[in-house]
Amino acid sequence: MKRTTALCLAAYLMFSLAGCKQAPNNPLTEPMFKIAVEKQFNLAKQRVGSLQIASLFNPPIDATPVLFAQNDAGNAAELYWEVLKDRADPRSEPAQHLINETGALQQVFDLAMSQNVELAPDKIEVVKADAEKAAAMPELEKFEAGARRKYSRLIGEVVPIPDNPVKMKYIPLSVLKGYMSALMAKAMTKETAGDKAAAEKEMQTIVAVGQHISQDPAYGHFFIGRQMMKFGCFGLKHFYKRSNRADKQQAVEQLDKALDEESARVGELAARDDSGQTFNMLKTLGYLDEGVEMLARIAEDEKVPVAFRAGAIENMFAGYVFRFLMIEKAGPGKAETAAYDPPSDVRLQAFDRLSKLQDKALADLASKCRQTLAKMKGLNNVDRMKYWKEISS
Repeated sequence: MKRTTALCLAAYLMFSLAGCKQAPNNPLTEPMFKIAVEKQFNLAKQRVGSLQIASLFNPPIDATPVLFAQNDAGNAAELYWEVLKDRADPRSEPAQHLINETGALQQVFDLAMSQNVELAPDKIEVVKADAEKAAAMPELEKFEAGARRKYSRLIGEVVPIPDNPVKMKYIPLSVLKGYMSALMAKAMTKETAGDKAAAEKEMQTIVAVGQHISQDPAYGHFFIGRQMMKFGCFGLKHFYKRSNRADKQQAVEQLDKALDEESARVGELAARDDSGQTFNMLKTLGYLDEGVEMLARIAEDEKVPVAFRAGAIENMFAGYVFRFLMIEKAGPGKAETAAYDPPSDVRLQAFDRLSKLQDKALADLASKCRQTLAKMKGLNNVDRMKYWKEISS
């Protein structure tokens, strides 16, 4: 977000100095905003209009063939959140402690994956003490228990949608990766001790937790969940090869391939503009009202993963308030001269529609987004900026 903000600000200033399309000299105006984003926006609208978003996730990922039975009742996210809630801020002391404790392990595992080197107990001898310490973390029991549950929903159930959607608590990748690295260390430790069944179960737990996280109604959770699923598959693939279990190895390789293929398809949502800058087309659609209906249809499509439906709603919201991030970037006193249009009825009506979705978390998210924009609509730019600072602090 920060890099995109800086680039857009530079574009604004460039257009302002050049006097493009006879726009006002003040770059913090609605006409200048539209000029700055129109090339990316038009490309996004054209590309997304030709895509069937649901088809990017077909066939759906099915991790069942590589997992243990998930017959336990309850919401897995309740157990995960008991561990993660104090570490939702990656700068917090508990989060930093975890990251420091598992940092060396993460480096070893990342290197093994990047070099496609077999992940085996002897490969972590260099960090043996760290591995043994991580394997003994009592919090891992919560992940192990949660993984045995089929259902998981964090956002909207365990973590309610806040009145201001920008203050939503998400799981930091560094924290989840730390705990999944500890689970992998536990698997390696169990295998060294000759308990192969326990080692297998720990690596399956990583896949299960990753799948649970990726099923959450939070756009970012989809990707970190999928990343952890890949991590679990990497460990299992080598484990089954060492154990001469060709059928299990094949099942894991098929899941791993399916994850790669899905990632490649989802990559179609990224594009490059004339300057070579990569941008997310779904985010770009949120900048202008002409993209709102496309995003609303994605949010309504039950064949699209809930994370992407939530992302579409968030983009409808963030696409408007991005203007006030630009004011912040421009520096003190700029709100007095900024002249952005208020949130449109088109945008507010789309949120009205989405607030009636059957998925409670998505409906809640749309309702809270509408609530914030409806208040901003009745304010002038200076007061909108004050309100934005107030709710963002």
